[in-house]
Amino acid sequence: MMQRQRFDPEASSARAARAFVAAALPDHDGLDTRVALAVSEVASNAILHARTPFTVCVVVDPDRVRVEVTDQDPRIPVRQEYAVDSVTGRGLAIVDQLSDRWGADGHERDKTVWFEIDLPLVDGS
Repeated sequence: MMQRQRFDPEASSARAARAFVAAALPDHDGLDTRVALAVSEVASNAILHARTPFTVCVVVDPDRVRVEVTDQDPRIPVRQEYAVDSVTGRGLAIVDQLSDRWGADGHERDKTVWFEIDLPLVDGS
C-alpha cells in the first residue's frame, strides 16, 4: 500500500505529516512511535532547511514501512556531530537510531530523504 500527501513549509506541517503517516501504519507494538518520531525529524528538516512544499510518501508492505520526504531543494543533508548542549542538529542522528535504513537521493531540482523500518515477523502458527 502506498499513500502520498503534499504539505506546505510551515511548522504545523510536521505534526500533520506525522498524523498522515500514523494513519497508514499497521498495528505493531512501538512501530507508530518510531515512525512518528522519524517522520517528524525528516519533515522538520524539509520545513527548516528546504523551505519549500514537500511531499510525504508512505509505503507499507509485509516486511517494512518506508517513508519518503521529497522537497524542492537539491542539497543532500549530511549527518552532523553536535555538542551535547546544542539545541538543533540531531535530526538525522535520531532517524539513524530509529530506522533500519535511511538515505537521501538527490536530483537536479529536488531530493528525497527516506527511511525504512522493518516489520516484525508474524508467527503464522
